[in-house]
Amino acid sequence: EHEVRSSKTIQQLVECCEQQNTLLVIDLTENLDLSSRPEIHGVYRYLSSNKLPQNLILTAALTNNRVYENYTSNITLTSNQTIIKQLVDSAELTYSRTPVLIQYYYGHLLEELLFFQRSRSAEIIKEQSISNESSLSLPVCPQAQRAFEHPAIRGNHLDFNEKTIRMDFGENELAAPLLLKEALFESYLVRNSMNDEDALKNSLNQFLTQRFNLPHRIYSKLLLGNGVAPIYSSLLNLFAQNKSILNIPAGSYGYFNSAASYKGLEVNILPTKEQNYFKLSSENLQSDLTDKPGSWLFLNAPVVNPTGVIYSQQELSDILKIALDNKVNVIIDCIFSGLEFDRNIQYDFQESIIQFSSQTYCQLIIVGGISKEYSAGGLRFGYAWSSSQKLIISLQNEITRKPHFTLNYAIQKVIDAHCLNNNELALHLDAQAEILAERAKALTRILESKGWKVIPPSGGLFLVAKPLRFIEDNDYSAVKGGDLATEKLFKDINLVVNNSTWTGLPGYCRFVLSIDEQTFAEALTRLESYQL
Repeated sequence: EHEVRSSKTIQQLVECCEQQNTLLVIDLTENLDLSSRPEIHGVYRYLSSNKLPQNLILTAALTNNRVYENYTSNITLTSNQTIIKQLVDSAELTYSRTPVLIQYYYGHLLEELLFFQRSRSAEIIKEQSISNESSLSLPVCPQAQRAFEHPAIRGNHLDFNEKTIRMDFGENELAAPLLLKEALFESYLVRNSMNDEDALKNSLNQFLTQRFNLPHRIYSKLLLGNGVAPIYSSLLNLFAQNKSILNIPAGSYGYFNSAASYKGLEVNILPTKEQNYFKLSSENLQSDLTDKPGSWLFLNAPVVNPTGVIYSQQELSDILKIALDNKVNVIIDCIFSGLEFDRNIQYDFQESIIQFSSQTYCQLIIVGGISKEYSAGGLRFGYAWSSSQKLIISLQNEITRKPHFTLNYAIQKVIDAHCLNNNELALHLDAQAEILAERAKALTRILESKGWKVIPPSGGLFLVAKPLRFIEDNDYSAVKGGDLATEKLFKDINLVVNNSTWTGLPGYCRFVLSIDEQTFAEALTRLESYQL
């Protein structure tokens, strides 16, 4: 007990670890005392007279919540800027971020609890500047280093300021449905919800059946996660354990490539063609998958990110048949479904799924969420559906955190309303599709007038375009020209878009359509008055 209370012990540990070029991590979960008379602890005594050392990380899990059980969060404190960057980058490639409602909840809770400790007399320590440089030298494994060098990660560390317009941030920042906001408020009035997961899963099954015509008379199972990112990360863990190859079409979401690199996976980039709007074609896919049985095919469909083009029913059926014939497993990421500009498009996955479920050598999984269609990225809710019991069980073992019952309650209310074609929700989603379509037209008009070549989107939140005139006038390669164009946009007019290396499409850069109205209008103004 004396050692726990002694600051001398902590000082000795810090100094010893520093001498050995070692990072010291102290878990304060069991000693996080927010009462008006907190217990004495050596760490707190040490910090009362010392700045936080560069080689010390303090972490604590907020687990003693008696009001909402399992409504947990973790806090990590360090002064080492290199480690902060590496942790943030790692989070981006694994679980993305903490749900915003949990942040608000604990922010207010800690504010109230710490209020009682502020009146205690304490010696005021003179503010000391903390250097960004550290003598601690901890190597990063090669696979993480490769992942951190990808533009999807490096782009997060540009020198932004209050006037920067970010057309690179892939969230839907349009208004969320009022129905969702009301359901979230109501969910906090519900103290407990029995079988909340089962009820929500039934609603999601109905939702997916309506959207994709899933077959009824086969085994299927759903699992829930805190967003799509942790589900995808858990799938990558399974692939790494089995040493599976991941086949990704050229021109997929930048984070998928960097996340696969982070896990050390072998990635096979499948060629796509500009004349086909960079969609996979059945003609080429057959030869590309012939020698890869047991591998996984990642398919962002029916709405493709980043191009916003849409696979037709026939195209999807042909691709899934080729995968099955070559014994290749399939991930369908449908998170942008529901964002088609034509709201009457229908899909039918029934036959393809029956074919996958009728054999044992191939698996198919559908991954989706609410962040894009309902403009709810901050809530962090995702789901995965499969007819493979083995795959779902393995995935469940990898996913350690599940959405809280309050969020499950709110999502079920919205999904049920969607399935019943609630008039208010339907009008909201129709208006959203119209806004995105009109923005795509307006941006296309300006870009084409400035010498850009645009691939016309049919849905989603994005548009891709190539600075063709700039590339040809300067005799650049397509990728170099696209990357230089984005650098100039940021340097000259403080506007950020995803570059050509990020998109994986030679020369094509990604512009986000779903930023707020005022910011989008300002972006158009800047682009219209600027010439590369």
